[in-house]
Amino acid sequence: MHERALSVNVGLCLANVESDDMMNSRIYYSQEAEQQAKRQQALAVLIFTAAGVTLGAVFALLFAPRNGEQIRRELSSTFNESADATNDALHRLENDFSKLRQQVEDRVHS
Repeated sequence: MHERALSVNVGLCLANVESDDMMNSRIYYSQEAEQQAKRQQALAVLIFTAAGVTLGAVFALLFAPRNGEQIRRELSSTFNESADATNDALHRLENDFSKLRQQVEDRVHS
């Protein structure tokens, strides 16, 4: 009786492992699709990491031993600097993208 119960339990455990493996494994129809999925996953990790760092910095400033006026001034300054840096980066990316697009169009037409 114990042997039968043990074999049933082992069988159930193996079935769970196999179904977990099937749930975690994905089938990609091309290497490009697999690479794109990996890039998207890496991008998501970077975005959530950046969001966590940003929230941590904000909470650190909020709980710092300074008065509210100083903290608000620093937060405003930091936010404005970050917005300016982000805008500059976006403009550089737009310029780089249009240059790259022009190069691709030139190669396609030649």
